[in-house]
Amino acid sequence: MKRTMLFLVAAAAVAAPMAGCGGPATGEVDKDYLVKAEELGKKRREIFVRANGDYEAMSPEDRKAYLDSFDGNEENAKRFWNLMKNPPRSFGPEIPGQRQ
Repeated sequence: MKRTMLFLVAAAAVAAPMAGCGGPATGEVDKDYLVKAEELGKKRREIFVRANGDYEAMSPEDRKAYLDSFDGNEENAKRFWNLMKNPPRSFGPEIPGQRQ
């Protein structure tokens, strides 16, 4: 779960400049944006856990909150759900003998 949260924060940090949420021209990421992205990631993860990873098992309230967090775009919501269900194994090269 810790790796999933790291993935979510890293994804937010990468997406911030592309979405115009970056800091000054130095390329810094807006710290407020990162805090909000982390909070949003935690809320999405809580919904995921309550549904035991089953998209169809969300309560109506959770489904609404989850879809609202994607501005109603169910395709993006499902794509993100699948990333939570099947997170990438790592961000770097695999190190022989080390489990990731």
